Amino acid sequence: MDEKGGALDWVASYNRWMGIKVFSCLTFSVAVILAVLSFLNIDIRHTACLIPLLTILAWLVFNALLLWLNAILLEKRLSGFLAQARSQGLPVDAMVGVPTLKELVRDEKRYTFWIFLMAVASLAMFVVGIAIMVVAAYMTMVGLYILFGFTMVGRRELFLSLEDIKRSYRPVTSPVVLEEPVYGFLEVILDPVSRLKLDEYKKFLEERIKPDLHVGDVMSKLILLLYLEEQGVVDRSTVRAELSEVIARPEYVEDMETHPEFGFDNLRDVIRRGRDAVPPFFRLLDRILVTLRDNLSVFKNCPTYADADVTSSIKHGDMCYIVVFLFNNDVTARTVEVIMKAPGFSPDQESVLIELPARDFDLPEEESLPLYDPEAYDTGDVIGLMSRVLDNLRVVWFSVMADTAGAKCVTVQARSPGEKTIFGTSMKIRVSYRLSDLFRSLGGIGGAIGGIAAAALRVLFWS
Repeated sequence: MDEKGGALDWVASYNRWMGIKVFSCLTFSVAVILAVLSFLNIDIRHTACLIPLLTILAWLVFNALLLWLNAILLEKRLSGFLAQARSQGLPVDAMVGVPTLKELVRDEKRYTFWIFLMAVASLAMFVVGIAIMVVAAYMTMVGLYILFGFTMVGRRELFLSLEDIKRSYRPVTSPVVLEEPVYGFLEVILDPVSRLKLDEYKKFLEERIKPDLHVGDVMSKLILLLYLEEQGVVDRSTVRAELSEVIARPEYVEDMETHPEFGFDNLRDVIRRGRDAVPPFFRLLDRILVTLRDNLSVFKNCPTYADADVTSSIKHGDMCYIVVFLFNNDVTARTVEVIMKAPGFSPDQESVLIELPARDFDLPEEESLPLYDPEAYDTGDVIGLMSRVLDNLRVVWFSVMADTAGAKCVTVQARSPGEKTIFGTSMKIRVSYRLSDLFRSLGGIGGAIGGIAAAALRVLFWS
């Protein structure tokens, strides 16, 4: 099924440029206007007030209806896409992340339905209030629009298209070990809809890369180059030049750049999503780049390169990611045990035994390398050396969840079995409550106080 075209795109386009703006601009404005009219004792049944207010209300109901229709059409498109995949024999219902996408769409449908219901109720109560009791119309409108405004402020974002759902997707599982760091991370961060098309893209690349090269290695190099372009380290011409070294024909690079699903710009969007979802992974990539560029001699003399990072600030209930990079700088393989201790998190301790492969390339003799040199040999520039390092590097990825809010400390240690520690660090994490959690807590306290007060009144008046 095509992901674009049809009524959904028209409705989504309208809601993106007009529908949301209508609610964000008019909800509080109308509430304030009604409060002022009530304070000044102005009769809103006068034609000069009644007609504009009814027009605004009708427009809000119309926009709320389009938001709800948008969610219905979005659910229909996702269901159609998954149904088509099932007809092709793909087990989409068993894929990781598909239930999450369905739940996102269902939540959007429920949320927009309540917005529509609130808009209709506001219009109905206003009309009834005008006909029966003007004060009721004032009070109902003020209360409903304040609630309306808080609803829009709290949500901040509406999912209007399948692309919005894909961009909002966050990994629901994370492998403990990534043997192909960049390519493996791409598979984890991709939404299920895009992941369904990843096999087609692999076949597309297999037809274009040079013989004896692995598709995963080529994709890893591509993602690395695009990430460096995203960071402003290299430009697009450098990306094309580096890829031409692993692609069979120069014109194939353009085919990769303009691929409809995994073109360069689309992959850069995936990289941004990955950076937002798992910041520690990309900070560790940045630190490897800096090390190879500015401290190459230190890197060459280090038997095992190890580094770790963590999601430094999270909300209570969010997943906290602890990522460890390990690279064996020796020509013989070695086994390393990685131990993570996180008091106040669940789980609060984990350990992984991992085998680091032997380095299968020669380190450059130079003490410093240019960032990029088109005439350089395999590891003669920083980008080429970093690409080879990442091919041998292993990633350990821990996922924990905070039990309570507050400042916490996580410790990561790497050591060879029976030998001394080769790496250790402690990292601070700040866990804060969500605003909704605070309101829920206050509501619980208020409910308890109200229950006690009600019991006391019953004792006083009925005893």
